[in-house]
Amino acid sequence: MKDWLTAAEIAAETLPELPRTPQGVNDRAKKDGWDRKLAPGSAKAWLYPLTALPTAARAAYAAKNIRVLGLPTSVGLPVAADAQPAPQPVARAAEHRDARLALLAVADRTAQTAGLGRKRGDHVFAEGYNLGQIDVPAWIRQAVPSLTSRTLARWRAAREAGATHRLAVDKGAARRGRGVLESANGGAIKTYCLGLLARNPMLTADHVRDLTGAHFPDIVADTG
Repeated sequence: MKDWLTAAEIAAETLPELPRTPQGVNDRAKKDGWDRKLAPGSAKAWLYPLTALPTAARAAYAAKNIRVLGLPTSVGLPVAADAQPAPQPVARAAEHRDARLALLAVADRTAQTAGLGRKRGDHVFAEGYNLGQIDVPAWIRQAVPSLTSRTLARWRAAREAGATHRLAVDKGAARRGRGVLESANGGAIKTYCLGLLARNPMLTADHVRDLTGAHFPDIVADTG
């Protein structure tokens, strides 16, 4: 998704509330006093910032152009500890937390780039995600099959409250005490995983798996 667009690019998008020709876009830009700058290597072609477009046009452009978005290298886990200590998630739940925080960071960036408010930005992002227009790693799509704007708002509230443990969903909770993690090595692996995350809540699921595998080279599951 571009931050700056030529009049021809804007016209080609056939956006609401905007002309369908480059000349029409240039005329509208001049009338409304849009910011502009010359395109590199050109003495005549102007570039206009996405944020200068009307809100409806920005939303439509974002919806069309969020097909490929890079995930942030950091998902912004809060530095401050939760007000009340919460049970630390095990590896799978930590992965679900990471997926939610990564999507939330991209949704925020999308809205910021397009100059959209949170509600409209969340709606545009969730719609694009549900239509499969946003490319994400398979592990994120598996953890979060679908989205709604209300879900994004709930995740954001948890993140801003320093309560990211709420985003760690253990889908095996109903079977707790009977799974491989619970029984492996007499429960020692579960205890070790919880200890890792208690000491460092910012560990990713991959980190937990690697550290656990190194600490327990011979994992024994009780299947009896």
